[in-house]
Amino acid sequence: GQPASLLGYPVSESEDMPDIAADSLSIAFADFRHAYLIVDRL
Repeated sequence: GQPASLLGYPVSESEDMPDIAADSLSIAFADFRHAYLIVDRL
């Protein structure tokens, strides 16, 4: 078989995501290689 994909991108699972429920947001779709991190410093 073929690996799981979404719109041609590979799919990976993270246990840090919230459980699937009626009002939960349980998917993140992004190219994290081109992302950046915003940090609040005190």
